[in-house]
Amino acid sequence: MAPTDNYQVSPRNHLAMRTSPTNIGLWMLSALSAHDFGYMTMTRSSKSWPILWKTIGKLERYEGHLLNWYDVKTLTPLEPRYVSAVDSGTCWVPYGHWSMAWTS
Repeated sequence: MAPTDNYQVSPRNHLAMRTSPTNIGLWMLSALSAHDFGYMTMTRSSKSWPILWKTIGKLERYEGHLLNWYDVKTLTPLEPRYVSAVDSGTCWVPYGHWSMAWTS
């Protein structure tokens, strides 16, 4: 499961069924922050991580890099396909924080 991009109220209420490396990275960061602020234990927050890693492993890549947009239901890349260095960095920086938090 990957986090969705946004919820749109106008022109109609619906969830945008797409995700990006930024959405994934910020989801990781929010889970770490929830732990840091005492809203959940590391054990509880870590239950979702294996599902996320499995999902990330299924995503198509270009030369090892995640593409910028994916359909949340099918995990297929959305057109136009491209790699964003900014989005890739936003995705993987929280992973480093998670690794440090989990091992400390």
